[in-house]
Amino acid sequence: MGWILPQGDTDEYSLYFNVPRDAFNKSRNTKMFVHLLTDNFDIPGNRFSIRLSSLFTRANGVVNADNIQVNNSGNITVQNSGASFRYSHYVIEFCLDDIVRAEDFALLSVASVTIPGDFTGPLLLTSIEFRYLSCEA
Repeated sequence: MGWILPQGDTDEYSLYFNVPRDAFNKSRNTKMFVHLLTDNFDIPGNRFSIRLSSLFTRANGVVNADNIQVNNSGNITVQNSGASFRYSHYVIEFCLDDIVRAEDFALLSVASVTIPGDFTGPLLLTSIEFRYLSCEA
């Protein structure tokens, strides 16, 4: 499963889930890892950037859009994969310190950010990983 983010696309690609019950509340070790592929053989542009928006709401709580956290990846340099290997894999890490609690409702959105010198090929969003510290570990 995955989504293709064409160059210039600013649509949000979203994921919803509940934070596991064993998550350590407000941990400083909660992270999101966004996995992307690029088909970058002989494609103009040498970097890209993505944005992760996150909203965590307590179980039986009110969803408040004012609580959305926005994190930008900064500029990611595209690796030229050469003629033999056409795809490059990127893992972009976002820290979500002090905002995640056990059993929260989570809304995550990923979007491409337009930057000068943009990579003109599509990005393939392959997965989003949620890593947290368990209080049962």
